[in-house]
Amino acid sequence: MNLVALVGRLTRDPDLRYSQSGIAVANFSIAVDRPFNRDETDFFDIVAFRKTAEIASQHLTKGRQIGISGRLQQERWETQDGEKRSKVVVVVDELTFIGSRS
Repeated sequence: MNLVALVGRLTRDPDLRYSQSGIAVANFSIAVDRPFNRDETDFFDIVAFRKTAEIASQHLTKGRQIGISGRLQQERWETQDGEKRSKVVVVVDELTFIGSRS
């Protein structure tokens, strides 16, 4: 089972791009406070596809609080120097606006 649910604030505006096949892809990140220690924060890279990506790009800005449900996905690539790299991102299934636009 691969399920993730997060509530946090955007650390940057979404970056909307389109794949070669025309699919909308939005990348952004959120900051999530730890529940028992507000002095510690975790940062997560988020990716949304298709209509969700377009909605995120149109309505989300840095600082906006959102809720996300989705799944973890590991991205792997090789640098020009031949180094293997990877990172884990959250792929959005559902996006919820929380609070007011500020």
